[in-house]
Amino acid sequence: MKKWHFTLLLWLGLSLIGSLSPVKAQGGFARYAGEFLNLETSARVQALGGAGTVLQQDISTVQYNPASLITLPSFQFALMHAWQFVDFVNFDFAAAGYRLDTHRVVAISISRLGVENILDTRQAQIIYGDTWRLDWSRITQFSTADYVITMAFAQKSERWGNIGLATRLVYRDFGDVQAWGVGVDVGGQWLVASHWQIAAVIRNVTTTLINWSNGTREFVAPQFRIGTTYVLSLSSFNSRISPVLELVFNTVKQTTTYQSGVRNALMELVGGVEWQYRQTLSFRVGMDGLGRFTAGIGVQIPHIRFDYAFLSFSDELGNAHRIGMVVSL
Repeated sequence: MKKWHFTLLLWLGLSLIGSLSPVKAQGGFARYAGEFLNLETSARVQALGGAGTVLQQDISTVQYNPASLITLPSFQFALMHAWQFVDFVNFDFAAAGYRLDTHRVVAISISRLGVENILDTRQAQIIYGDTWRLDWSRITQFSTADYVITMAFAQKSERWGNIGLATRLVYRDFGDVQAWGVGVDVGGQWLVASHWQIAAVIRNVTTTLINWSNGTREFVAPQFRIGTTYVLSLSSFNSRISPVLELVFNTVKQTTTYQSGVRNALMELVGGVEWQYRQTLSFRVGMDGLGRFTAGIGVQIPHIRFDYAFLSFSDELGNAHRIGMVVSL
């Protein structure tokens, strides 16, 4: 066994052993503990319904599958900003990747999900007998934010294909309480034919443990994703079409609310189609796991690509917009 194979298996094995004990002690997972980890960090991926496991040549997909890093040029970095819920929630992401040699790539990313100027009325209530009112002079403001730092490594192997490993550090700040967490993702990508590719990733493979300063513990359950894409060249139109399809398997049921009711889903289907003209202009449409329509565009100029994505919410919540930039050197 090669040295890097042994190191990879040892790291993963120790992470698994370290995570099993606290999970057994707590008796399960907090179902919605990791929703902030599922936010799209790539405008391109959001426009394709969230199907990012199989996509390559883009540092922003480090959050989706660390194995995708293997096709990066010598150096690449990305920036993304998103706003949603009538500009009430802001989400920022930055990532950089560097090729060590022809077979290895390393990367690091950081994301921040923040809500600013939240009104705190806990000390503002004044009771007069059977009635009460708010003393506006006692109302204060605070902000809450989630930070995620990801360090990833990708290796090209003749035997196993492209494989990747990512370690995620989480910090959550919610006014009076804070939390720290750690998790691991592992993934792979394989070229089946000249234009057909498949990929798979296990997110939170060791479970992501989140410890709060007030003693509360949360666990983010593992999630398995398998995706595929096929590139169809249209030489007569100087373009190509790339459909992307991805199956998402949740290890705990995810509650999905529709106008017609509520269902629990262990499996979801996401996907989209990207049409690229002259490797310069891209149009994308997709459907996410909640059945919502997504769309976006991309513009490629030498060394720089700009992406925009749109996600349709209800009229009351507004729509989600993402703007991203990827620079290759």
